[in-house]
Amino acid sequence: MNRQYVIFYWHLFSARDWQRFACDAMIARGYTVQVIELGEALENLKFSDFARSDFTSIAQTSRPADKAAVTRVLDQLTPRDLIVTLVPIQPRYLWLHMELGRRGLRYVQLSLGRLPTRPIWRLLARDDSRSAVAVFFQSFFHLAYRIKFHLKLIAEMGLDYFRIPPPLLWGRAGSWRDPISTEGVHLWRSEVVELESLDVAWARAAENTATNVPDNAFAVYVDESLHDHPDYAITGIPAPVEKESFFPALRRTFDRIEREQGLEVIVALHPKAHYTPQELAQYFGNRQTISAQTPALIQSAALILLHNSTSVTYAVLYRKPILFLTSHDIDKSWLRWDLDVRSYWLSQPVHNIDVGESNNLNAIPKPTVNERRYADFECHFLRSPHARAGTAVEIVADRFEALAP
Repeated sequence: MNRQYVIFYWHLFSARDWQRFACDAMIARGYTVQVIELGEALENLKFSDFARSDFTSIAQTSRPADKAAVTRVLDQLTPRDLIVTLVPIQPRYLWLHMELGRRGLRYVQLSLGRLPTRPIWRLLARDDSRSAVAVFFQSFFHLAYRIKFHLKLIAEMGLDYFRIPPPLLWGRAGSWRDPISTEGVHLWRSEVVELESLDVAWARAAENTATNVPDNAFAVYVDESLHDHPDYAITGIPAPVEKESFFPALRRTFDRIEREQGLEVIVALHPKAHYTPQELAQYFGNRQTISAQTPALIQSAALILLHNSTSVTYAVLYRKPILFLTSHDIDKSWLRWDLDVRSYWLSQPVHNIDVGESNNLNAIPKPTVNERRYADFECHFLRSPHARAGTAVEIVADRFEALAP
């Protein structure tokens, strides 16, 4: 076929990313795969500062040292090459889009892992009209934020903002679409390809793999490495918890769930977490911890415990009740807003692990699935009724090849 599949990524492209973006499938299709990590060239990221044993770049990636080296990569591409940009919407990365446009190269934008960032009044109107009115007016503040986002880009880029070429294709999971998007530039000028989210594909793949799922009824805690996630170093945001106070409160909550609800608590470890065996025992209280099996664990669990994890999508797909866990530290952090939004979308309760069980107001809830809310979430963010089932990147490649034969 003599085409390249080129992924421009902003930080470490791991073995998990290679699988998520169907690189082996594209090789089998006849493409040559090229992955370019841009962080060091465009914003001086020091990848060595946050790389870990289970979170490192794969051997197939290349890492240009500066803009000149990136430019040399671009000069080797042709309009027949499928180019995917997985980068932040910031002027230093939009430089890449400008350079692609100058060379007549079209690119693809993928939005395959979106989650809600605000409530919408249309859902709430069915259950709580007073709150729906408040959320309706609140939506104008979010619109103002999105306008401000683009005005800031115009202020920093000048007329170049209007010259940014739109994606040829916008591969989108779910029907959610803001009037003025902050997940891409000029997306209204792109052809939309309706796809399934990456998590839908990940869940489907997990259904055919061997697991260590126990036979007895259990709850699964989705670990998020809240005290030491490597993405915090990449993005410059603070950790939302302190491990000295967070883990003792978490263990007490696990004890209560096991005692009051008769469910063994199993910990699904985050793929980027980096715990020693001693830390696992100290943090989680000698409970069973399992890596790389989160979808299968959620599929078989009776209750899902999480804070803000993207694994909430698996709970939606498998229609599992969710208990969102907060703490005093989380309540004061950036994380609480997203936690509240997701609990609102799914109509699932929030429990503060720092409030003792002597407080009757802090009884641990037993959530139940709200089918209507779960179905709305699935349609908006995971797969719309028009989405084609199958590997997202290959479906995008089908359409790209038709446009660039």
